[in-house]
Amino acid sequence: MIVTVKIVETYTKYEEVEIEDTGKLDEAYEDVDEMVKTNKILLPSIDKKSEYNLSIKLV
Repeated sequence: MIVTVKIVETYTKYEEVEIEDTGKLDEAYEDVDEMVKTNKILLPSIDKKSEYNLSIKLV
C-alpha cells in the first residue's frame, strides 16, 4: 500500500528588535529581512532555543 504522508516541521521563536519608525510597514519588513540576511536575527531552525513541533498526518 502506498500512502501520502504530510510532514510539517514548525520552528517558533520571538525576538525583540529595534527598527526605525517610518510609519511604513514595507520598510519595517525590509529592515527585518536585512537583519535575517546578516545573521543579526537567527532563523528559528538554527537557534537552539526555538520551540519545535513535528506533525505527521496521513492524507
